[in-house]
Amino acid sequence: MPILLIDVDGTIVNSYPGIRASFITALKAIEQPIPEEARLRKVPGPQIYDTLRDLGLDHDTASEGLAAFRADYREHGWHNATLFPGWDTLLPRLRQQGYTLCTATSKNQALAARTLEHLGVAEHFDFIGGADVEGGRQGKQAVIQHVLSTVDADPANTPMLMIGDRTHDTEGAAHFSIPTILVGWGHGEQEEWDQAFDYAGDITTLEEKIHGFFN
Repeated sequence: MPILLIDVDGTIVNSYPGIRASFITALKAIEQPIPEEARLRKVPGPQIYDTLRDLGLDHDTASEGLAAFRADYREHGWHNATLFPGWDTLLPRLRQQGYTLCTATSKNQALAARTLEHLGVAEHFDFIGGADVEGGRQGKQAVIQHVLSTVDADPANTPMLMIGDRTHDTEGAAHFSIPTILVGWGHGEQEEWDQAFDYAGDITTLEEKIHGFFN
């Protein structure tokens, strides 16, 4: 049975408003300047700690900012999200067609499940896999390993495809020799799309390319 590993933020869910607000709250808490909007739009996807470090913060300040972000996002930000158009019908259709559906998100696993339940699509997934920073699981590669171990799947013996929107999706899946289709409605750019196995600019094209890959 073919497996689809699907990113959450920027792929299934438009979580940018909540992430943006919590990120700004975190920066204010550690008395750091607010980046321009173009930089803020790159926050969803990678680990927040890594983003803070990329902004030039040292380990202790970035860790403080991460804690502030988590606290605000868990209380306020997680529910400020919407489904990107088309997923509400595509997910059950893919499930009916025999695909195993798993999330592989750098988002905290419990928050990912809560968000997808809130949006009414959690039931379509065989497994909701995500990060667990406290448990030492963070980054796309570690999350994908967690998903594969949980569903007892080997990429060498089971056809798989990663669906995401950023380079870290492509790079994480590549460690397991899993091809990635990046979608154009998330937070990626042309340079990131060019590095992926394929690209889909809309949900209809994505469905066609999924079927084309496995058939």
